[in-house]
Amino acid sequence: MEGDSYAPVGAMHPVDSQTPVAISAGSLLERYLRTIDLCNDSQLMQDENGHWQVTGGPTEGALKVLAAKMTLPPVSTALSSKIPFDSQYKYMATHHLVGDEERILLTGAPDVLFRLCREQQTKNGLQLFDQPYWESKIVEYARDGLRMVAAAWKPVTAGKGELTHQDLDHGVIFLGISGMMDPPRPEAIVAIRDCLQAGIRVKMITGDHPQTAMSIGQMLGIGNAHQAITGRELEAMDDSQLSEAAQAYDIFARTSPEDKFRLVRALQSQQEIVGMTGDGVNDAPALNRPMSVSRWASRGPR
Repeated sequence: MEGDSYAPVGAMHPVDSQTPVAISAGSLLERYLRTIDLCNDSQLMQDENGHWQVTGGPTEGALKVLAAKMTLPPVSTALSSKIPFDSQYKYMATHHLVGDEERILLTGAPDVLFRLCREQQTKNGLQLFDQPYWESKIVEYARDGLRMVAAAWKPVTAGKGELTHQDLDHGVIFLGISGMMDPPRPEAIVAIRDCLQAGIRVKMITGDHPQTAMSIGQMLGIGNAHQAITGRELEAMDDSQLSEAAQAYDIFARTSPEDKFRLVRALQSQQEIVGMTGDGVNDAPALNRPMSVSRWASRGPR
């Protein structure tokens, strides 16, 4: 994908070609881009000086820009209902009327959408969901430090009431993934180096894929960035096992707010002085822990 910043300028090319991709109405790519554009709380706008900017989260903003760059075929859309993104579920869903078709649209963490999907959309129609293929692609992209967002959809009949999580228990169709780089800021690298030199051990707690987290951790210079442990593994541990893991690992991936809180508490139980920073509402439980804060929580160091 060509282009810099939030300006909706630049073409998309296949990996093995320099010929720009054209978006045709009804294509798989059009459906994917329409999904990430509509199932999205960010807004792309141009200020009085002609500068493009995004309101909302940077991840959603990047997806909004991607869709804007491709100039989707015009179609009328209307939002009927929405499930906002929640760190507990790790996805967002909307019920939209797109043209004359009612659709439930989803975006979120790939592993979460994997569990919801039994079929995938292809250029040849619907097929059984090929999870090994998608998992291999995610690992491939994560090694380059890319963060992945998946998209899916589900047909729905007219007159559907308020959208609920139970509506996503069946019939969800996988569309694809987007990978984006959220590189460490230079000042974050310097800050972590200074902390390590001062004898402060730095840990990263994130919702990202483990391989992405390790790649970013290595860019940041975090000590043990060649190993990661996930929130699902932490959930299965008792307090003693968690205390050992909190000391042994510096990269914690696919975590929940509860995982962050438990990690801070586990470190404090070993008489550690813990400081934590966080940039989202899902960091609040750990931030509110007395005398605590994990040095870089969520996407803090970036």
